[in-house]
Amino acid sequence: MHRKLVGTVVAAALAFGAAGSAAAATAQGKIEKIDASARTFELKEGKKTQSFSLGADAKVMDGAKAVSLDQLKTGSVVKVEYTNEGSKHVASKVETHKTSTAKAKTAVKPATAKSTGSY
Repeated sequence: MHRKLVGTVVAAALAFGAAGSAAAATAQGKIEKIDASARTFELKEGKKTQSFSLGADAKVMDGAKAVSLDQLKTGSVVKVEYTNEGSKHVASKVETHKTSTAKAKTAVKPATAKSTGSY
């Protein structure tokens, strides 16, 4: 009885591990093309271009704001979480990333010592 229970636990752990390996992959790059009616887009990472379809329950986020696929613009830098379904990349989440080379406006300035005079 004990062996059967251990075998069941090991089999369940292996099955869970196999399911965990099918976790979402990520890609990041610039949107090259969007077809909102077909719910597809192309993403360019370096020299490589990949096609994605938007999953039925996919989230498209512009910062903290939920948007629709047609509200994204070509050239936008995004991070995509996706799974492979056959030969298709199916996106479950698309997030815009702000790319700014400007320094943050909230940079901390060094404190300056104030002279209080001598007593």
